[in-house]
Amino acid sequence: MITSWQIYWITRLDSLNVALAIIWIALAIASVAMIIGAFVYSLDDELEQYPVGVMKKITITTVAVLLLSIFIPSTKEVAAIYLIPKIANNEQVQKLPENFVKLLNVKMEQWMNNQIDKKKK
Repeated sequence: MITSWQIYWITRLDSLNVALAIIWIALAIASVAMIIGAFVYSLDDELEQYPVGVMKKITITTVAVLLLSIFIPSTKEVAAIYLIPKIANNEQVQKLPENFVKLLNVKMEQWMNNQIDKKKK
């Protein structure tokens, strides 16, 4: 049974994905700015003064946030993950095609009998 708390967090997943996307874009811009800065500093032979440690941290954080945003499912995906196995494993749903074929056969026979009766008249 799914609880109301789980439903709340499922509905928040889309907002979380948007927030992660915004953070990822900001970190990607910062990473590009740091790479450009390192290139400019290397032209002036002042690369020793450039904060390479900060650049590594930003790059690692950017990759981590990107991976998080990739692996956190959307609300629709979580609903599918939760519901599809329940529907597929439901006995009534599995019996549905068998019952449908029986119903179809009965209706087809009725229709054929009606057509034969019409031709005889």
